[in-house]
Amino acid sequence: MSAKAPQVPYGSATSCPRRIATTPAVPVLYWPDQAPEVRRYRARGIPRLLVIGPDALPPSSVDPLEDWIRVPWDDGELRIRCATLRARALAGLPLVDRAGIVYFRGRQLPLSGGEAGLLRLLLASFQSVVTRAEITAHLWPGNEQCRRNALDIRVLRTRRRVAPMGILIKTVRDKGYLLELSTGIPHHFAQSVAPGARL
Repeated sequence: MSAKAPQVPYGSATSCPRRIATTPAVPVLYWPDQAPEVRRYRARGIPRLLVIGPDALPPSSVDPLEDWIRVPWDDGELRIRCATLRARALAGLPLVDRAGIVYFRGRQLPLSGGEAGLLRLLLASFQSVVTRAEITAHLWPGNEQCRRNALDIRVLRTRRRVAPMGILIKTVRDKGYLLELSTGIPHHFAQSVAPGARL
């Protein structure tokens, strides 16, 4: 039986993850022992910190609401990572779940696998340029000869799909692309760090 996972509350005595919007807390879950719970939190868009066993492999995820720390951990680092995850959740960034559905501003939109992959990659580097080479390597691994127009078409289609939701994919000439939100949305996330980074 796995040990009960701790929860790190912020600003409230309660740490119920279902009340994340009003009493934000970040559940800390043991991986892979609590994999089913992790999947449920992912589906609900709840930020979570995973504690990885000494010999376990961390999950492959580019979700900005998921981070991990390995046993044994430092309590200070654990709290910093939880605080960072909480800040990302409160920043109001779009979320793309495992099924390729993007959630933002109370709306949801199903994307194709390629569209979802592109949006996840741009979200992971929110407001920073992702080069064409990086996108190509991520979307078509092992296919360095992928034709230029394949990426152009993928970006164009994804841009058109998500623009009505206020999600903007901008071209940075001769460099690549970056993701921004439409005017009037606070960009608090720009001050936080990528998953796995140290503050």
